[in-house]
Amino acid sequence: MKNYSVVKVIIMFTIAIICFMACKPTKEKVEIKSLSWLQGSWLTADSTTIETWAIQNGEVSGNAFSQKAGKITERLRIFDDNGKIFYEATVLDQNESKAIQFELESYSGDSLYFVNLKHDFPNYIVYKKTSDSTIYTKVYGKSNEGFSAVMTKLVN
Repeated sequence: MKNYSVVKVIIMFTIAIICFMACKPTKEKVEIKSLSWLQGSWLTADSTTIETWAIQNGEVSGNAFSQKAGKITERLRIFDDNGKIFYEATVLDQNESKAIQFELESYSGDSLYFVNLKHDFPNYIVYKKTSDSTIYTKVYGKSNEGFSAVMTKLVN
């Protein structure tokens, strides 16, 4: 009976290790050119913001235009720094207009998940392509507070 318990523990431990390894997210090598699905102009469902993205000079550059303010309120870029991919946001009226960087945590070909746990808010930024003409975005903090938006493509 004692041998049966030892074998059972070994089997359970082996299964747990296999499950842990299978569920662990992998950091896939991301080529900037593979983010071409972000290119174009995207309007939020509430029509308050237009994000525009373009691949140029080996990075994805963008901005956020506030319809209400009538001006660009944020400069954005996604770039490779020594094999690590970063999302950088510069909000023009906040943080003394200094850029905040978020490191790519996971990538699946049609979604990007960026993290910066040292920043006060936000800590997480997600972009998910839901169709050729629609992107879902989510910007949130450690307590899951924040906002999300569905954006529709305006220009190819």
